[in-house]
Amino acid sequence: MPRASVRVCSIMSDLQQYHEMKRTFHDAGFRAPQTSFEVFDNLNGNRYEPYSAFSAVLKSAQEPYVAFCHQDVRLNQGDDYRTLMHRIEELNRACPNWGVLGNAGMAPDWREIRRITDRWGTSTYAPLPARVLSLDANFLVVNRRSGVSFTNSLSGFHFHGLDICLDAHTKGVGCYVIDFHVTHLGKGETGREFRRAKKNLEAHWGKRFSLLLVPTTCTTVVLSRYAALRKILQHPERLRLFLRYSRTRMTTELTRLMTTNDGARETDVRQPVE
Repeated sequence: MPRASVRVCSIMSDLQQYHEMKRTFHDAGFRAPQTSFEVFDNLNGNRYEPYSAFSAVLKSAQEPYVAFCHQDVRLNQGDDYRTLMHRIEELNRACPNWGVLGNAGMAPDWREIRRITDRWGTSTYAPLPARVLSLDANFLVVNRRSGVSFTNSLSGFHFHGLDICLDAHTKGVGCYVIDFHVTHLGKGETGREFRRAKKNLEAHWGKRFSLLLVPTTCTTVVLSRYAALRKILQHPERLRLFLRYSRTRMTTELTRLMTTNDGARETDVRQPVE
């Protein structure tokens, strides 16, 4: 099996958390020369945020694959560097035009697909790899050859996983949950900064759509070029009622988003998670 280089990038706001994350990766075989680590130091304040910092990495990196990893991720479930390379090679054979890989995401029919242990549970029983609409950002692997990236005009610490997936869909490349099991210790903050980032992402990507509801692992994003419609559907009860009668149509539209201009034709390599 050919060895491929990986750069592992994180934003660090807690030195102990980051060192423990890096130790678990090192113990799992993510070492030189096949792996390099890059850290953005936010110990003294939020100098860096994912959209701009990670976009710069994708432009400058020489490695074919870049992993963006939260500092509170632990690689302690038995998978290692060889596992990740094997999963990548599987997709390279079956669907070489993939863009982004992760461990938790949403299918267009609103099914959550997980290969992760966190405070909300563990893996779902689903054949993997599974093509998905959105991915959680706790651990993302980007195929630099695909040309996907994050939106530089956005900022903050939330929704960059969905942002790069939307970029991938518009470019006709696939996003997948793969069988690569990690532990995520995060709490999933949904405060003021979360709501601000959601509003900004909806305004940016909404320009492309009359109306599209996009499920993520933590919320539903309303994409519409009509600001009044976005505002109406921000109310949870209105959104729930709308979805009751329009979920089938939304599923069709989300599937179309994933497959329009699709270069991600694939051979089925999926295996059930045990």
